[in-house]
Amino acid sequence: MKRLKPLVVFAFVLLALLIASISVFADASDERYGVGTLTEKERHIYAKLVEGINKDSPDAKVTLDNGDMGLTVEELYSAYSAFVHDYPECFWITTGYNYTLKGSAIVSVQPQYSFSASEIPEAKARLDAVVNEILSGMVGESIFERALYLHDAVAKRVEYRHVGHHQTAYGALVDGEAVCAGYAAAYQLLLQRAGIEAYTVTGYSYDPSSGDYIAHAWNLVMIDDGVCVYTDVTWDDQGDSLYRYYFNLSYAEISADHFENKDFFIAPECSHTESSYFDVRGGIVTDDSTPDDVAAFFSEARDGVRTAQILYEGDFEAWMAEHSEELYAALGGGVGSYGYSMSFLGNEYHISMNGNFPRTSYFLDVVAPQGMSTQDNPNQAVEEGGTIEEIIYTASDAYYFPTDYSVESPSGITVEVLDLRRIKISGTLSADARLELAPPTAKEKPETPVDVSALENSTDGVILGVDDTMEYKIEGGEWTAITASELTGLKSGVYYVRYRATETELASDAVKITVKVLCVHANVQDMPAQSANCKHDGNEAYKLCVDCGEVTEGSNAAIKGDHTYGEWVTVRKSSFGVDGERERSCTLCGHEEKENIPAETLSETLMRLVQENTKVVYAAVAVLLLLILVRIIFKRK
Repeated sequence: MKRLKPLVVFAFVLLALLIASISVFADASDERYGVGTLTEKERHIYAKLVEGINKDSPDAKVTLDNGDMGLTVEELYSAYSAFVHDYPECFWITTGYNYTLKGSAIVSVQPQYSFSASEIPEAKARLDAVVNEILSGMVGESIFERALYLHDAVAKRVEYRHVGHHQTAYGALVDGEAVCAGYAAAYQLLLQRAGIEAYTVTGYSYDPSSGDYIAHAWNLVMIDDGVCVYTDVTWDDQGDSLYRYYFNLSYAEISADHFENKDFFIAPECSHTESSYFDVRGGIVTDDSTPDDVAAFFSEARDGVRTAQILYEGDFEAWMAEHSEELYAALGGGVGSYGYSMSFLGNEYHISMNGNFPRTSYFLDVVAPQGMSTQDNPNQAVEEGGTIEEIIYTASDAYYFPTDYSVESPSGITVEVLDLRRIKISGTLSADARLELAPPTAKEKPETPVDVSALENSTDGVILGVDDTMEYKIEGGEWTAITASELTGLKSGVYYVRYRATETELASDAVKITVKVLCVHANVQDMPAQSANCKHDGNEAYKLCVDCGEVTEGSNAAIKGDHTYGEWVTVRKSSFGVDGERERSCTLCGHEEKENIPAETLSETLMRLVQENTKVVYAAVAVLLLLILVRIIFKRK
């Protein structure tokens, strides 16, 4: 068995992925998981981050507040971490950021990006193409079947490497190289696109090959009937061997060697209610299992070899040493020598038994390159001379099948082009066959439209130079097909126009056009004056055009209000040579203002002492006078 690969992430990345303590998985909600763990003020920050970052041209600086909310560093950290967890599709954002303070309150954040603004749209398109390609091959209707397909798809596509964008879904799915954080982000993104809620758990895992505890990331997943489970695709991907031991585990099972950082995150104690791979697909072997029981889990013989994947809670090597001869007989092995080999991950064992097994079927293996996928079974076993089930391959969005697409068809198998998106594989097997499909043709991207322009300052908003091969959208909107030679009736705003995708071409890059509509201000509304205070800005009375949003009379400029302070309260009295301090609070927002009380001079200190000790001074003077009087009287005698 290959040793588990070291799963190393930067300490800062680990900390940025960990979230405030939680105890239950948020179900029955359209919200993503992370936002459900936040306070009201943290949700406000989160919403601003979504608005400013989740778009083709993310903001370099995201404004959060004007200082009135008193947002703290801790609240920004929690909201930022939840956003990073909830949006693996925003692969350009890193876990680092800077922020701006107004007084002690955070007012804006400057995220650190790993892609430039000009690189993001094309990178998003590449990631979306891979995601769509993977999803197009997804079979099965249950969440279990979809999650298992996506688990295997990530494991087969990704190589564990600490290079490039290895912490992201982009690095895992587009570059095919990632570490545990990239595996987890890729699996989470695919699950979310398939309609399955997921999240990333971070902490530590125990590596049995080294005996060390290493930083690690894995997934929390919602499956059928609101049940939550844990999956670790990274550990299941052992290079040439694909395991499912860490698929759909309960909290108790994953906690045998995975430990969340409980200082920051309390993982829900999920119980999968028999939803693990071997619970559903079978293959659980115990000390009481007979060779006939185990034989039922083996595949048909191929080239004299039969294989099985089983889960054994105990010493399976000892079981095989005792029962291998009986197992060979139960598998239909004939006269002659036999042998077996095995590898394992946790309690999952992969067994191969070779010997004299009778041929009962022919096998077809279809190997497809990137750019196409199928929801049918590309690896089939049929009885000798049997007809295979038809296999339909579909080209992904960035590819198509030309009419002259062809491939050498072995052993009675034929490949037929149905249309530009689909090919069909059918036939009757006359022998074992391996069919290697040729790649589809990549779609080319046309040039950006150059003759498109806006008719500025028109009363109806016009864009000229378009045709029915194009599409347009207002910034933040959806693409709409163009059906005429000009666009009219547009409102003021930023628009994008491009050649739309066809069956043989990609959509072109878009040209950006600013439309300024000359409004006649037919719908003007009086906006009343608003008084200002320390909690809310005010404004003078003004008139606002509802149609275009322009101020037609007066000004809507914000008027800053002042604090309403109470009486000064002395915090520390001044004394000779030492300043004192006093403070007062705003009765509206609680803002505190402090100022020094100047140190006393010597004469002021003496006067204060006299005032504070008047009775003592008077008593001392009286005693002194009495002594003087007594002395005078006794002298005369």
